[in-house]
Amino acid sequence: MESVEELVNELGGKITNRYKLIKGFSMEFDDSYLNILKNQIERLNMNMDGRYHINLEEDQIVHANTVR
Repeated sequence: MESVEELVNELGGKITNRYKLIKGFSMEFDDSYLNILKNQIERLNMNMDGRYHINLEEDQIVHANTVR
């Protein structure tokens, strides 16, 4: 995980939260570097021999429906 965080920082991103329960983090990141980040994450996934999985996804708005 640390190498991904370092990569985000090197590309000008900012780690905004670290999560211990799911071993992850959130970040703010300039979209212009997104393809570089995705390619590097894909390379890291291949080098981890299936021990970890790195997933990159954009924040989305979640709505809760009220059931009565």
